[in-house]
Order: sequence, then C-alpha cells, then structure tokens
Amino acid sequence: LLLVLNATALQLPWLAWRALTPRLPGGRIDECLKNAAAVQVPSAAATGTAIKSLCFDTDMGGHVVAVVRATDGVDAARLASAIGAQTAKLSRPDAVEAATGFGVGCVPPVGVATPVVVDEAVAALRGRVVGGAGDEARQLVIRDG
Repeated sequence: LLLVLNATALQLPWLAWRALTPRLPGGRIDECLKNAAAVQVPSAAATGTAIKSLCFDTDMGGHVVAVVRATDGVDAARLASAIGAQTAKLSRPDAVEAATGFGVGCVPPVGVATPVVVDEAVAALRGRVVGGAGDEARQLVIRDG
C-alpha cells in the first residue's frame, strides 16, 4: 500500500510535537531529563551513524535538502547534477528557515516542504541512525537496529 502525502501533511507531526512538548507533565522534556539517571549509550556521532540535513539553493529557483552522514560533506556540483540543475550552493540561514520551516542545525531528514536527496552512504547505514528532529534539544531516531 503506497500513500502519497503532500508536504503539509508530512509537517503536521512536527508541528504537533513542537506544540505539545512544552506542556508535558513536569515541564519541558529537557527539565524531565535533567532528573533522569545518566545512562551510558554510545552516541551516534561516535558510532558513525549520525546524519545531517543541509539545505541548498539551486539555479532553478528552488531548494533541495541533502541528507549525508554527519562526518561527510556535500559536493555541490554532484548534487546539482543529480537533481538536473546547473549549480547548487549552501543556503543562507534565513533561506533555510524560509524553505524548510526549520532553523540551521535543526532541519530533519523528513517532513520538509522541499525535495530531499539522500546520499548512498546514508542509505547503507545499519544500526541506530539519528538526525535532526526540528529543534536543537532533540534527535530523531530514523532506524534503531
């Protein structure tokens, strides 16, 4: 069964999460976690399974989000070629928020209103994969195991 959703429908869970989080019992999730016992879990960055989402401007007048491993960069010329554009350049912070609805460093790999290109190295990752979740205090677990 294949469901096709428009970009607005994909953004709704993020908007709900942002709206409900400050109203959790006991205050914000950040405050709840301060009281939790520390648990030693290897970070995704340490295991090489952290990903990042970077927004690029294209010469076609639009934007594209590239999802790569957190330790990797993006070859803008290859990205442009992959989407049929002549050029692509990293977006300015104000353009990132205007295009995706999220600030720099917080763009999730899903639920954005722009096309998303996922690097083959990300698709090949196994185990726990984490990326941006819409704000600086959270991470989205894409795959766990």
